[in-house]
This record gives sequence, C-alpha cells and structure tokens, in this order.
Amino acid sequence: MKIGVLIDRLTVGGVEKIAIEEVRALRNLNIDATLVVLSRKAVIENAFKDILQDIPIIYLDDRLPSMFKFSFKIPFFYFFSFFHLSYPFLIPFVVKKREFDFIISHNTYTSFTAITLSKFNRIPYAIYIWDPISYIISKVYAKRPIRRLSFILNNISKLVDGLIINNSQVVLVSGDLHARYIKTLSSKKRIIFLSPGHSALPEIPKKRGDYVFTVTAWKEGKELEELLKIIAMIKGTKLKIAGRWVHEDYKKNIINLINELKISDNVEIIGEISEEDLNKFYSKARVTVTVNNERGFGLATLEAASNGCPFIISEDSGAARYFKNNQDGFYFKHADINSLQKYIIQFMNDEKLAYKMGKHAWETVKNNYTWQKHAERLMAISKIYAK
Repeated sequence: MKIGVLIDRLTVGGVEKIAIEEVRALRNLNIDATLVVLSRKAVIENAFKDILQDIPIIYLDDRLPSMFKFSFKIPFFYFFSFFHLSYPFLIPFVVKKREFDFIISHNTYTSFTAITLSKFNRIPYAIYIWDPISYIISKVYAKRPIRRLSFILNNISKLVDGLIINNSQVVLVSGDLHARYIKTLSSKKRIIFLSPGHSALPEIPKKRGDYVFTVTAWKEGKELEELLKIIAMIKGTKLKIAGRWVHEDYKKNIINLINELKISDNVEIIGEISEEDLNKFYSKARVTVTVNNERGFGLATLEAASNGCPFIISEDSGAARYFKNNQDGFYFKHADINSLQKYIIQFMNDEKLAYKMGKHAWETVKNNYTWQKHAERLMAISKIYAK
C-alpha cells in the first residue's frame, strides 16, 4: 500500500512535525509512505531540517508549469494563500490516477486539494483535523480587522468544514471538543480518535530541574504574556522559552513586556532548537507549561511526558484526553490564571511531586502513545477505507 501524508507546505509547527514523524513511523513498518507537500515555497525556510533528512518528499507544484505556481497571501489571514484555492483545480492534472492508495490529509486548507484528488484521481483520503476553520476564525482572528466580518466568515467556515468532512472517507481527531463540533456537521461520518506518537526516553533523570519550560511556534494567540505575568509574581522562578518566532513583531512585544515586568534576569529566550536539544530541555525542566487551550492537541504535552517532565495544560487541550489530571500533570480551566499560578508554585516547591508525576506521564507514553502504535493504528484505518 502506498500512503501519501499530505500537508500544504513546510513551516514550523506541530502539524508539520507530526506529519514528518508519521511518514517515518509508517516506513519503519515497511509501508511505502511519502510526505506529499503542495507547495515547495515554505513559510519558514529550512523548517525541521534536522528530522527531514531521511524522509522521501514529493512537492506537487514541482510538476506544475511556473506560471501556475503564482500565489499570494490572502489579505488579513496569516497562512491562507491563493494556492490553497488554485491548486485543487491544478494538482489533479499532474497526479496519476491511484498514484497513492490512500492520503492522510493534515488540516483543512490542505484538504481542498484532497477533495479533488479523491473525485478526479480516485484517491480516497482521511482528514486529520487539528483545528476546524471555524475555530481558527473565532480564535486566531478575534482581535484582527477581519473580525468585522465574523458573522459571514463563521457561517462560511462551517459550510467549508462540512464540505471537507463529508467528502472524506474517515475523520481523524485527537481532541474531544473538536470531535463534538464535527458531529454537529455530520452525525453519520465516522470519527476516530488518534493521538500523535512520540519516542519515550529509555529511562528518565532521577531528579527534575529547576526551571519552567514552554515551547511552540510563537505568534499572537499563544498567550505567553499571561505566563510572563505569573513568572513576575513568583519570586526567583526561572522560565526558558524555546521555539521559532513566526512573527518578529510579536517577539519584540514579548521582549518589551519582559523588560517592563523587570524579569529579564529570570527569563531566557532560547529560540529555535534541534529535536535533540529540545528533548534535553524537557528532560531537565521542572515542569512544561502551555497557557493557551490547544484544542487540536498540544504536542508539547506529549513531548514533555516522553521525557519524564510533568505538565500544566488547559482542560480543553486535546492532549488532556490521553493523560490523567493530578497524576501526569495539572489541568486548569483556560484563562484561570490563579490556578495556573498555584500549580506552578506547587511544582517549584516540590521536586519530588514533579518527579512522581513526570514518571507516571512517561510510563503512559511508553505504554500507549509511541510512534509505532500510532502507525499501526493508522495502517489498520487505511486498509479499511482505502477502497
């Protein structure tokens, strides 16, 4: 069976990292899996360079004449571009019928092309929904000028979500809240929960470190500001911030806030790091914190647990489904800053508690959420729906 794992382009984000590792895990099972990318023009150059070296990649727009590769960013949107609308009409002409037996399409804009490949090239697909379009519109663009069109956009986004979902063979999700929304659009569509995977350390450190760690692709809406305010209120607490900054203006605002709060001696901005170094930071941290409610999943939670690091996350996070509150980490109600602060203090004052919870989380990943288990489940799903 030939599997195409489809993304729109390479950028720094959890979805792209998951797709890359998904291909690797499938190939480790001797499955002919390929990372299929709509556009070679990346949002961020050299994204995930360290984990892409042994991954086979097909850039579909390499097959297009230059004149058809024309694209531009749709005004007021971060990542939605013209090629998301034009490629669904162009790509089917450069893909052979049944070139792939099954496509795993990650995210919604990408699935516009998955639909046309399904219709015209007879390639069935599963859509892996990390964030529905309606959720992106309501969350990410709530404070931007486009919010004035929110009533129209919300209705359009629900129609588009329904179109993508209803044309897929099966819908894959990782979080409860998004699954409930999807059921309102299509009560008959098969929805399967499938967590990403991660490789757990063979053994974990005997003690936890002394700093709070947070990591993501940083942009507006990640709510780092709230964490910085909490750090300012907990005397002596160290915070390390890792990950690439998608928007430099946001980084400048964060640096200004750090200076205003007078915590520059306690906060370290590390920037983008390799997977190897990322795991080292997790393994030495006292706790990993994700402030915003990552309803799609929240990959940092799984990564932290794999390294024996406990976590603090929103109860709305997709990852919350796969771990246990008060055993693997602490869950808080989104925007309940007082609870978040209380849990950080609890971990910083009790290294033994951090170790105990981190160990339980590590065992949970090792026993249930490795990449091998993810790939095995994905193959079982693909064999059923690749018809």
